[in-house]
Amino acid sequence: MTNRTTERVVTVRPSRVLYTQQSVEGEFHNGTKLSELFRQILYEEVDLGRLPLIEVVRINSKMWCLDGNKRLRVFQELEHCGICERVKMRYLSNKVLDRTDVKHLTAAEGRSIHVQDVDFDNQIKMITADWRKMLKRNQSDVEGGDTHETFDESFQAVCFKYVMTISSLCLLLLFLYHLSLLIDQLK
Repeated sequence: MTNRTTERVVTVRPSRVLYTQQSVEGEFHNGTKLSELFRQILYEEVDLGRLPLIEVVRINSKMWCLDGNKRLRVFQELEHCGICERVKMRYLSNKVLDRTDVKHLTAAEGRSIHVQDVDFDNQIKMITADWRKMLKRNQSDVEGGDTHETFDESFQAVCFKYVMTISSLCLLLLFLYHLSLLIDQLK
């Protein structure tokens, strides 16, 4: 049994956490594939705040995933996409690792984990490629002026530029006026 009297929530980069298993199944207990969770988070269909926190411990100044190796793998893939750069995790300090009898450190020293789904890596690559294409299309739509929002933003930017220019000219005129008064006093 774990002693959770010294637990707290911390925000950690997924890439800084090591695995405590060599492999995991390609699905969660509810039947959802890891690649599907990856897609859902990428497309903002699932809120990260609603997922259970990964439990981590510190051993020899390294963070290890005690519970949540599957989610950690998904989060690390998302981190590669620039999503989930930091994730809330449950840090168990002063933790006796009673579950490590069942789980063991990986041959890769916790840096990698094998997903028991032959299509996992290909699915991640496909989902990522489709997502990047969608982002690129959306960006080109905005740059092309196809949206009303872009016009409003451009109009606001032009207005701001003119206001700043007029303000700068006013300040310059004020400076010159005071400079002329100072010169008159020195005469």
